[in-house]
Amino acid sequence: MIKSPTTKSPTIRSPRIRSPTIKSPTIRSPTIRLPTIKSPTIRLPTIKSPTIRSPTIRLPTITSPTLKSPTIRSPTIRLCTIKSPTIRSPMIRSPTIKSPTLKSPTIRSPTIKSPTIRSPTIK
Repeated sequence: MIKSPTTKSPTIRSPRIRSPTIKSPTIRSPTIRLPTIKSPTIRLPTIKSPTIRSPTIRLPTITSPTLKSPTIRSPTIRLCTIKSPTIRSPMIRSPTIKSPTLKSPTIRSPTIKSPTIRSPTIK
């Protein structure tokens, strides 16, 4: 089998055509100003109520006789000193954690028995 050499045709690329960008003209609407309308200020008449004064009533001042209480001295009380008992906290021992002992399995080698050779018995 003889293979002919494969020839590649040249790739032809078409040129890119860009469409022109068309900008629409910006149209500005005219600014319309409305006339400012001022409403007339209406003032209400101020009504003053007549001031009514109540007659001042003075109560007679009563002076009570000044009473002096005798000075009483309280006896000095001494409190006895109370000693609180010394509290010893119990000794907390952490439990001893024993890890399980892992035993490797015992591998027994097979016992090889040599064949017993019997010598022929001569009679």
